[in-house]
Amino acid sequence: MVETTLNSPVPQIVRDLKEGSVLSVVIEVSQSATRMKTIVAKDESGRTAGALTPPGLVTIINCMEQGFKYEAVVLEKVVGGLVRVRIQPRA
Repeated sequence: MVETTLNSPVPQIVRDLKEGSVLSVVIEVSQSATRMKTIVAKDESGRTAGALTPPGLVTIINCMEQGFKYEAVVLEKVVGGLVRVRIQPRA
């Protein structure tokens, strides 16, 4: 488990989040020549709420590529655009 904040939060999505909301953690691959991998948090409708850049990002991506699944749980009431989450294995 690791705590972090959503980067580049999408206002239309995060305004509906509250403490305890659960987001899916998904790998995205850039369309550029580098094919850079990142992880994003998505709501239950599959809309991207924001990017995640926690410590251990590469380890999480490697685990996900091996089949492990993660979720991001909102830790506190969303104020403005700041959304703190805990990334944890999905049960």
